[in-house]
Amino acid sequence: MTDYWISPFGPLSMYSTFINVGVVLSILILLILYFKTFKTFRSLLFVFAYGAVLIVGKYISAAVRVINDGALEKRENLWFDMKNLVGSHFLGHIITFMILFFPAAFLIRGICREVFGFSLASPEDTFKAGSLAALMLPVQHIFNRLGCLSRGCCYGVEYNGPLALTFPQNPEVEHPVFPCQVLEIVCMVILLVILIVLLIKGKDLIGFTVAGFSGTFFISEFFTENPYSVKHMGLTNIQIISVVLIILSVLYIINSEKMKTWFSNKMDEKEKGSLKK
Repeated sequence: MTDYWISPFGPLSMYSTFINVGVVLSILILLILYFKTFKTFRSLLFVFAYGAVLIVGKYISAAVRVINDGALEKRENLWFDMKNLVGSHFLGHIITFMILFFPAAFLIRGICREVFGFSLASPEDTFKAGSLAALMLPVQHIFNRLGCLSRGCCYGVEYNGPLALTFPQNPEVEHPVFPCQVLEIVCMVILLVILIVLLIKGKDLIGFTVAGFSGTFFISEFFTENPYSVKHMGLTNIQIISVVLIILSVLYIINSEKMKTWFSNKMDEKEKGSLKK
């Protein structure tokens, strides 16, 4: 593959094209899912919470790459690398999704209620909006790794077996390498199928999404070439973060229904109290 293609607007980077197509496609699918699920155009406002994850996630992803490559320990160009998005890892988007989506979604819900005077969705539907948004993350990452394949970045360790890849467009890769980008694409397709099945069964997808991504990155790191990775007990910082996220996601899966019920009841009580005033 080549990193450029000739568009009507001139040469464009295949890497950037794949990533941008992933963003646009995931947002369009999410808009359709929101409308189909909630039967109202108002629900489309939840897409702004997903947009916040994509925007803020770029900087958290850059921070994850910085931490993994040891710049955090060296304190060299840390802020510059984060601010200028020098390198990234999609694990940062998963962390951002866990931290940011629901606060952003409930903020949007509150603004609609308090400022514009209409109810956007119940607390239960707000949680469901999070599950639907989680479904878009593997879609986005499939296109991310297609972009990596076109540019020849995020490549694997030296490997001469079946399915070995070469990247003549990248002068740093002088030998066949393990197809770790393809490995992650396959894992994302499998994860997407599992999430769709769980969605049909009415399950919350967030914990499963985080666990699936974290497990994928943990495995992929063993086959990824990165001489700058800092290791502790044979594990990179990305793998250590992934283990922590797997533990948190399992705890979330076990307790998600209790947490959502408790939070929904508290929100209902608060909103009923404000209406009485």
